[in-house]
Amino acid sequence: MVSRAIFVLLSALAGMVLFLRAEPANESYWLYGVGIGVLTGGLIVAGEYALRNLSFGIIVGGTGGLAVGLLLTGLVEWVGGEIFDVQTFLFHIGGLVFLLGLPYLGLVLGARFGKEKFPAQNRSSSNYLVRPSVPKCWIPA
Repeated sequence: MVSRAIFVLLSALAGMVLFLRAEPANESYWLYGVGIGVLTGGLIVAGEYALRNLSFGIIVGGTGGLAVGLLLTGLVEWVGGEIFDVQTFLFHIGGLVFLLGLPYLGLVLGARFGKEKFPAQNRSSSNYLVRPSVPKCWIPA
């Protein structure tokens, strides 16, 4: 817990330093930097807490699916940029749909694949590394 608090404080310090380097150095910029740094560090720590309960298969499958979705999006954008007029507004909306849609679908499908192929071990009391010993006199006959 202390290491996470230190991480958030270091994020706040990094945000403050980045905003102090702005051209019109205003006194309120360091407050913006601290706020954005704390928000970023807090989101990273919250993401770590959320990932803690996921199985390895879901994490690996989701990451692989996200990477494949991003690669497919890049391929569609590259081919679409060569074929169609890239200055149209409709092309930019379509690109945004692909940029948001394909990686998300890859993440979901990859996580499902990882969940099915690498199921999580049951975390019940029967899976202790060291089983607690109970004296025989405590077990009812």
